[in-house]
Parts: sequence; C-alpha cells; structure tokens
Amino acid sequence: FRSNYEHRKALPVPSEREMTTILEQTNNKDISDQAKLSILTVFASFYHFRCAQAGLIVLGFSGGLEQISAAVKLYTRVVDQEHLPVLLHHLPPITQSNVMDSLGAFGRLFRYKNPSGTYKLNLSMELHQGFAKALFEKQQEEGKHYCWRNVEWEGKSYATNYRMPLAWAGRIPQHGMLTLDFASHDEPPPKPNGKPANALNDREMLQLYTAVSGVHTCHDGTVTRTDDERICVLKE
Repeated sequence: FRSNYEHRKALPVPSEREMTTILEQTNNKDISDQAKLSILTVFASFYHFRCAQAGLIVLGFSGGLEQISAAVKLYTRVVDQEHLPVLLHHLPPITQSNVMDSLGAFGRLFRYKNPSGTYKLNLSMELHQGFAKALFEKQQEEGKHYCWRNVEWEGKSYATNYRMPLAWAGRIPQHGMLTLDFASHDEPPPKPNGKPANALNDREMLQLYTAVSGVHTCHDGTVTRTDDERICVLKE
C-alpha cells in the first residue's frame, strides 16, 4: 500500500555550529527559564536532537519546573531515547526522578527509530502532543507507507484514513483523546555488539514488564502495583 503523503526527509540533528547558536540562547543568564522554554519550543520545530545535545541544553536552565519541562519536551525530540541517562546525567537526582515520573513507563519505552505500538494520547497534555507530533513526523518520513491505523479522535473513527485526521489541517490539536496503532516499516538498527535488535537484556525486559503489568520498580529491585494515570502509551 502507498499513502498520498508527501515523503519528507527526517528533521536534521544540529551541527556543531548550530548547537553553539542554540546554547547561546539556552545558557544566557539574562533570559528567564520561561523564555528559554519558549525559545526551545521554536528550535524543537526545526531539529531533532541526540540525548547528549539535549543534556547540554537542559543544563542551561536554573532548575525547577522549567528544567523538568525542558527535559521532557526534548525527550520527544531526540532520536536516541535509549541513551536517556546521557540526557539526565548532569541533573540533580531529584530532578532526574521528576523527569522520569513525568515521562511515565511507556514514555520511557518510546523509540523514535521504530515507534510501532498502540497509543492512547490525551492531547490536552503537552507531553502527549509531543509524542503525537513525533508519530506524525515519522509517518512523513515513511510517506510511502500507511503507518497510522485504527485512528480515533474525540470518539470518532478515522480507521480508513491511515493518517492524521484531515480536520486537523496538518496541526496537532490541543484537546481530545487520540488512539491509534502505529506500524513502522523501518527496520530497527542492529545492536553495536551484534545482538539481534529484538533481543532484550534483563533490564529492558524488566522495563517492559513493569510497563505492561502496571507495576513500578523500587530501589531494592522489587516491584509494587501502581495506578499511575500519566502513562502516554497503552499496550493492549
């Protein structure tokens, strides 16, 4: 099958020179954190980032809710979510914990390189809008394929469209519940050590288990049941 989407190349990752320009803004002590967050939103519309680059950007914030919001926003814009610890490495432990809590279990398992899965997103939440935008951009990159399937928004089915609802006019709305199945046709990259891409290590298996079973891991390695409502991806 082929869609009528115009195929678009992936957004670029900033070059060293472009990163210097970005950091000049986000590290400027004369600019408030709230203003930096607005600036970051603009840059995030034109670039994807690596976790190492995102980590440097987040360091420019003085702390508090804006720094947490910046880290969460950047997570939906990075292309190597598997390196999330690199993004958070220089942040205080309490901030790292708040970022992880904000992302939720399924958010932490999201992978831009191959985001196949079943999604239930509350578009009134900025984080969920970010994931919806990432899925739309991924669809554009795979323009020759039908990636959005079984789409429902505000109770109306768009199951035969195989793309974002036409009523959106190409923009992610800021309201309504969106559910869809995303079927990526891109093969995931091979592991550097030659391990098959679909082979999970023990830590990844525990993350997957906690995500689908509704439990969270304690510091001592045990797991306990939770009813966390902030998850952004629901696996049926």
